[in-house]
Amino acid sequence: MMILSTHADKPTPLPDVNAMAEAIDRTLTTRASGLSCDTVSFLYRKGESPAHTEASLTVTVNHDNGYGGLVWYVDGETARRLAGSTGQEVADSVWVSANSNPPEFEPKILVDPWAPTYIHRTCAFPVEVLRVALGEFCANGNGDRPTCIEWTQANFDGTLLEEPDTE
Repeated sequence: MMILSTHADKPTPLPDVNAMAEAIDRTLTTRASGLSCDTVSFLYRKGESPAHTEASLTVTVNHDNGYGGLVWYVDGETARRLAGSTGQEVADSVWVSANSNPPEFEPKILVDPWAPTYIHRTCAFPVEVLRVALGEFCANGNGDRPTCIEWTQANFDGTLLEEPDTE
């Protein structure tokens, strides 16, 4: 089951493809918080109403410039399944979107307004690319990391483990 989770509202089940598509569209086009950036998590949970999240794909969008980034991780049975098929490193790590052709400007994707913490510009994508990745995650319905973009290891707050060479 897919769940939509925001910082402001209680988690909302997304029971079908239409609900998922509406949630993705709302996430990418609606400024909900009054800040320039909004963060929303799409959660995969096994069964009808389990309390444990098996996978999370969190998107942060800067509505002022149309760029955003993704953070993905897995846990539980989904992590064990992925460790067997893709390797332990994928299952044990947090991953952030990686763009081999990032914007030349700093998109200021504020993932944690209290720190403040920003996603690195090499992890930023236009919202239309994020729409495809979110759609893939929801359509797969199994918590797998979207394959339509590249990924790099990160911390839970979306910061990179190592700064990329951008020379």
